[in-house]
Amino acid sequence: MHNGYGFKQIHYSAEPAQVLTTDLPCRFFRNRQGAKFYGLVHEHPETEMGKAITYSIVRPEVEFLHGGYTDEKTRRERFYRNFPLVVKDKEKYPDRHLNRFLYLRDLAQGIMFEKEQMGGGGTAEHLERAQHAVDEYEKMVKDRSGYIGNRLLLDALPYYDFCVETLGKGFRADVDLGLSHEAAPDLGNKAKFNSRFHSVEFFRTFINSLLEESTKRYEAKHL
Repeated sequence: MHNGYGFKQIHYSAEPAQVLTTDLPCRFFRNRQGAKFYGLVHEHPETEMGKAITYSIVRPEVEFLHGGYTDEKTRRERFYRNFPLVVKDKEKYPDRHLNRFLYLRDLAQGIMFEKEQMGGGGTAEHLERAQHAVDEYEKMVKDRSGYIGNRLLLDALPYYDFCVETLGKGFRADVDLGLSHEAAPDLGNKAKFNSRFHSVEFFRTFINSLLEESTKRYEAKHL
C-alpha cells in the first residue's frame, strides 16, 4: 500500500555548530515505477523531470546526517567542485526546477566568496552576476506551472536577498504569514522571513504566489 517512505535528511554544520536545514527525501520506494535519476549533480530519483517520487509516510526512526556543509573549508570546496556541474546541468536540463534553485544559490555564494577575498569590495562583473541571479529568481516565482513549491522559493530567498543587496536596489520587507483551514489543520502554511525585494511589483507577485500555492487545496472537493 505504500509507494515510498520519507526519511529525515539533516544537513548540519560543526563550525558553527548548528542544524542548517532538514529535508524529507524519498530514499526507499517501490521498484518498477519508472523512476530515473535526473541531473549531472544533486541527482534525485523522479518519475519524470521535476516530479519527485511521493511517499505516503515518514519513518521517524531513520535519519541521515549529511556532512557536506560541516565547516567553511568543506562548504567552499563543495562549491568550487559543484558549480561547473550545475552550469552544465542547467544547459542539459533547463526545465529541472531543483537546478534553478542550486544555480541561484551558487551564483550568490560565488559573489559572496569573491567579495570576502577582496576585503568586501566588488566589481562590475559581480553586479552583472547579481542581476542575472535576480532575473533567475523572478522567473522561478512567476513559473509555477511545474513543481516549484513554496519551500523551494523560501529556501532560495536569502540568496536572492543577497544579490538584491549587492545591486543596492529595492526595499526590505518583514513578513509573518500564517494560513489555516479548520476542516484540514494539516494543510496549515506558515512563512516568516525578512528579505530585500528589488521592486514593489515583484514583491506583490511573490506574496500572491505564496498565497496561491498555500490555499489552492482549500476549495477542493476533498480536503
